[in-house]
Parts: sequence; structure tokens; C-alpha cells
Amino acid sequence: MNKCAFWIASTKERYYHEAVASAESMAKHMPEIKRILFMTEQHDFPIFDARIMLPSRQHENWYLDSTKYFNIAYDAMDGFDQMLYLDTDTRVIL
Repeated sequence: MNKCAFWIASTKERYYHEAVASAESMAKHMPEIKRILFMTEQHDFPIFDARIMLPSRQHENWYLDSTKYFNIAYDAMDGFDQMLYLDTDTRVIL
């Protein structure tokens, strides 16, 4: 079964650093699961197996852009059987 975990980070640098720490905690316990970062700004974080660009935020209401970002992410992960979304400040512990 093809599985992945994904994070969505945008605008604030803090979210990118949180996503890296979250992905590192996941890799420690589940290295076989692909890690994907969706982002609005270009970064090269090697902990992620894929980094996919999102359009810049367009609305003052963050919810409108976040909904759009989830739709883009879902479409981009067409080849996966199982997908797990993790907020950037989530840590994986076992």
C-alpha cells in the first residue's frame, strides 16, 4: 500500500520550521512513509521526499486559502492509497 504524510505551510517562516521538526519526528518512527510538504514559498528541506509549490495566499480569511490548498494537495497525491495530514506543530511519538 502506497502511504504518505503531508504538511501545508504558508506565509510565516515559523510554520516551515515546525513542519521540518514534525517530519523529523515522523521519520524517526515511520521512515517508510513518504513525506510531502506543500508550501507557498520555495524552500529545500531534505527531510521531505517531495516539496510542492502552492499559489500565494489571496484572501484575508485564511480559511478560504486553506480549503483551496487542501484541494490542491489532494489532487497532487493521486497515486497514494492512504494520506495523513499533519499540522505543522504536530509531533509523532510512539
